[in-house]
Amino acid sequence: MRYDRVMIIRTITDLAAPPERVWATLVDFAGHDRWDPLLGKIRGRCEPGATIRFNLKVGPVPVRVSAEILVVEPARELSWIGPAPRWLRRTVHGTHYFRLSPCGAGTRLEHGEEFAGSIVPARWQGAEKFLEPRYAALNHALDRATRS
Repeated sequence: MRYDRVMIIRTITDLAAPPERVWATLVDFAGHDRWDPLLGKIRGRCEPGATIRFNLKVGPVPVRVSAEILVVEPARELSWIGPAPRWLRRTVHGTHYFRLSPCGAGTRLEHGEEFAGSIVPARWQGAEKFLEPRYAALNHALDRATRS
């Protein structure tokens, strides 16, 4: 399928903790409930092809989302695509990623998402300005959570 517009959210943040500690925090799905302001109640296995479910906290009422894990490269990359049902992806889908690389004694985190689908151009104008601060908030919360 071809879509004329893809919406991209991309943030880059330097974290104090080394990639291995950041990774351990990211893949501790149940632990996100303690620190993550964007993704809550993440449940499922962290392995390619597995389905995870989570609450997306972007408004007053969390939205329940399912996604399929795409990449699990310890201390390097975690990504998924949602929604999990493939037939829904024609309408809208997002590929969410966390990419880690060493940066001095810490980690450079590239965190973002690429959205595509038939409703992205019509329904998502200006969503970047709404979503990017929420992704940045997750990055800062992850930095705080890994500083122990």
